[in-house]
Amino acid sequence: MRPKFTSILMIFLIIFSSLILLSTFVEQCRATGNTIADIYVDDNATNSSWYDATHVHTIQEGINNATTGDTVFVYNGTYHENVTISKIINLIGENKSSTIIDGTGYEIVLTITSNNVNLSNLTVQNGNNYGIKINSFDYNSIFNCIIDNNLNGIYLLNSNWINISQNLINNTDNIAINLVQTENCSIFDNNIKNNHCGISFTLGSSNMIYHNNFINNDFSSGSGGFLWDNGYPSGGNYWDDYNGIDADGDGIGDTPYVDGEILDSYPLVFERTIPPNFVWIDVGFNDSTPGWGEDHFNCTQDGINALETNGAMYVFNGTYYENVEINKTLTIIGENKNTTVINGSGAGHVVYISADWVNISGFSIQNSETDYTGISVYSNYTNVTNNIITNNSYGVYYTGSSNNTLLENTIANNNYGIYLYNSSHINISLNDVNSIESALFVNISNYNYLNKNSMETNDVSSIVLYFSINNSLIGNDFLKNGIIIYGDEIDQYIHTIDNNTANGKPLYYYKNSNKSVPADAGAVILVNCTNATIADANIANVGAGIEIAYSHNITVTNLSLTNSVLGIWSIYNDNNTIHTNYIYNNTWGIILNYSNDNLIYNNYFNNTVNALDDSTNTWNTTKNSSTNIINGTFIGGNYWSDYTGFDTDHDGLGDALYTSNDNITTGGDNYPLVISPNVLVNSCSPTEDSTSVSVSADITVIFDKSMNQTTTENNFLIDPLNDGEFNWINDYTLTFTPGSDLDYETPYTVTIGWNATDASGNVMLQNYIWSFTTEESTGGSSPPSGGGGGGYYIPPSGDTEDELTDPPTADPSGPYTALTYQSIRFDGSGSTDNGTIIDYQWTFGDGTMGWGIKPTHIYNRSGVFVVTLTVTDNTNLTDTENTTVNIKLDTDGDGWSDEDEEYYNSDKTNANDIPLDTDNDGVLDADDEDDDNDIINDEIETILGTNPKIKDITIKVLNGIVFYLIDLDDDGIPDRFYNASSEKDVTVKIREDGTYLLNIDSDAYWDYVYDPASGETTNYEEKPGSSDGLPWFTIASVIIIIIIAIIVMLYLFGYIWIGEE
Repeated sequence: MRPKFTSILMIFLIIFSSLILLSTFVEQCRATGNTIADIYVDDNATNSSWYDATHVHTIQEGINNATTGDTVFVYNGTYHENVTISKIINLIGENKSSTIIDGTGYEIVLTITSNNVNLSNLTVQNGNNYGIKINSFDYNSIFNCIIDNNLNGIYLLNSNWINISQNLINNTDNIAINLVQTENCSIFDNNIKNNHCGISFTLGSSNMIYHNNFINNDFSSGSGGFLWDNGYPSGGNYWDDYNGIDADGDGIGDTPYVDGEILDSYPLVFERTIPPNFVWIDVGFNDSTPGWGEDHFNCTQDGINALETNGAMYVFNGTYYENVEINKTLTIIGENKNTTVINGSGAGHVVYISADWVNISGFSIQNSETDYTGISVYSNYTNVTNNIITNNSYGVYYTGSSNNTLLENTIANNNYGIYLYNSSHINISLNDVNSIESALFVNISNYNYLNKNSMETNDVSSIVLYFSINNSLIGNDFLKNGIIIYGDEIDQYIHTIDNNTANGKPLYYYKNSNKSVPADAGAVILVNCTNATIADANIANVGAGIEIAYSHNITVTNLSLTNSVLGIWSIYNDNNTIHTNYIYNNTWGIILNYSNDNLIYNNYFNNTVNALDDSTNTWNTTKNSSTNIINGTFIGGNYWSDYTGFDTDHDGLGDALYTSNDNITTGGDNYPLVISPNVLVNSCSPTEDSTSVSVSADITVIFDKSMNQTTTENNFLIDPLNDGEFNWINDYTLTFTPGSDLDYETPYTVTIGWNATDASGNVMLQNYIWSFTTEESTGGSSPPSGGGGGGYYIPPSGDTEDELTDPPTADPSGPYTALTYQSIRFDGSGSTDNGTIIDYQWTFGDGTMGWGIKPTHIYNRSGVFVVTLTVTDNTNLTDTENTTVNIKLDTDGDGWSDEDEEYYNSDKTNANDIPLDTDNDGVLDADDEDDDNDIINDEIETILGTNPKIKDITIKVLNGIVFYLIDLDDDGIPDRFYNASSEKDVTVKIREDGTYLLNIDSDAYWDYVYDPASGETTNYEEKPGSSDGLPWFTIASVIIIIIIAIIVMLYLFGYIWIGEE
């Protein structure tokens, strides 16, 4: 006798285990889509005991045994039967190719005499009259079957709402599908091939026939009541005898297909296959779209993945946020290049092509990651045509590629427009390129064709040929830039360059020539030339104005070379002469690499860097008397804007050697041309033509430079004469105190003679003269003489010795920051003195001075300058203090430094192009980590799968926990509820009224109701009869526990027993 407890435990384990196994099996069936059949048919099962009422030999027997709603499952085999279905059932074959109903000897293979019959996965063949016949019954479905080798395939008579899809109707001697007096039938996704008549229809209405393949049928016929397409862009059917064209490449014929009563307005031009050889992409497609997941997608990459090799894709207008990899031969066409957008969202390459024979056209391709590309081509025989490629580090990048074509594209606002690396035979033609740095960079790439392109850049040059050979550049127009060639062998400078323009002027490329260059040149390149002359041209806004390589005895004269990256570039040259040219406002004035024994003289250089010479050349002639380029009286060297030496003998030639800050490595310019800086008077007191000047007044002159006191005093004259003494403040301010009072009512003239010199020996060049008139006499005696012997200062009574010896304190404030060409105000108001400060003198560090408490100044070059303030008080005591000002370059004067504009990717040469704050949140776009201002960082949004540029997340705080309500498809209704603390999704159920039930703590009970229409969240209260309860498995578990408890109670009270007690 076993204990009751053991028996009870055994019962409990058996029941509970069985239920668990059953629930697991049911759940697996639900998950996998498996159907649990009611009747099974197998004509050759080896186990005779297998057969019973639900396991039978023939299909008809299975149908006869079935009841309404049953599923009859037929295993593989050939069933020679004449089958009639007269009840509502599902008849399903194991495999449509090997589960065969063979009607040999029968007039009709399968007859349906019931509504709501579903037929699938079967072959129906060899019917002497019909494969399948339905007469006067509705709502039936024939799906995924093969109807083969029948006299007639499918015959529908007076039957409505019939669905015929994904079938093969093949080898029919008469009519593949015959519809008579039918309504609301749908015939789609079928292959109708090799039949006498593909389809026949009579006296029907509201029937739809679309997405079928009609191939190798003798004809189709009928009258009225049929719609032969699903509209645009879904399309109609494929007809192998359609002879129209598809000019726009959308996979749909441009003219209707017409055959008798058949009018297909949108015939497909590609046969529908599996995998498909043509697919359509639209952001609006979804699982309700016909062909969804087969040849209709809402993601470009999904379409590529589905396509058969050598297939084609048409992408409708919309913005597709994705990174596309094309790894098979195909053609991909966008509906409109302005509105069909592939946006890389700043991640990786936007389009990456690794397969040969790819064609892509009609797209706007934009926003790659930094240092990545709009289109990256690692393949051959690829055509990129008629696209807009913008806002990428590289517009189009070819690597290890050959025989590709880049045609009629707009490639704009990329750092590099087009880049070729180790690639050959690339045809780049008829493109419009506007880039930030180089429009086209050809790097170690040979035999490429660059024809009839329009190219513009902000910096560097339009085309760079770098260590490349035998490229062809014909008929290109370069705006603001031209061509630069790099190399270390002469072969790398030999190309075919002809009929190009630079800023509307001819770009001359001469090789192996002695021809002189015409004066209308927009840019010039000479390679291996001898005894040629380049003269009289005005060249501006190009990469290199003049490039000369491997040439000898070339004369370059009387040119204006301005506003370019390079004025003149000389590479591997000798014995050339460059003289009397104006070379200014370039980044580099002249560069000589590996070039010796050249003569450069009498040129005007004013550039960021004037010269660089790594060889041995001569930068001046001997001094000789002749008018030079700056109208000086002697010819010698060149004028250099940054020369800081002196000209003490005033011959117009600097006294010290010029080396361009040691950029001229050997020698330098021994006779740099200088314009002697003459001395100017900034102000004087009494002022010009002033009247009623006090007879006891001092005369003060303020110069713009530190003066030589002796020469200045010797050239000072007052008329009428009056002896007196001179006093100086920092060598800039001269005060003359007359030895006696001036005469009343007398005009005086003061002259500073032109031979007054500054501390460097520069002269006035001309006399400085002004006049004033003294006051009228009041009738009294003249005031005592203001003069004094020896120039000593006699303090007024009452001043103490400490006060006299306590100097002022200068405070220039700062440091300061400003931009070039921008007025900056300095502030010396913080300076103090126990007396009175009477003079504020500033030196601005760029060779200029100013006066006053708060002077303004404009710098025309960038750098850090030392600013000095010297203050003088009424006791002639002084103090000097320094500060600094950091001036940043602002080329276009838009208030943004070039450095900031480069960082924020705006055009530093265009005042209208400044860093943007598109969403006006006070954070520039380049720094904005929350583009849609929803308080969620863009990086987090990317992890969550949302669009960081669209406000598609709502924040909710429930029980102190932050939740994100996420709208993944941007339709205004949340699709996902996310716990930001646990980083897990919340259990959600969508109710019939459109509200959401939320289980935020995963305890199997609903907690809240969220209404997306109002945005409100309320506590959940289950109503009687509500279907919002717990899942069925939870309910089943509770019922099981109750049943077990009842069994235990019955056993304990002796109502049931197990075995003997």
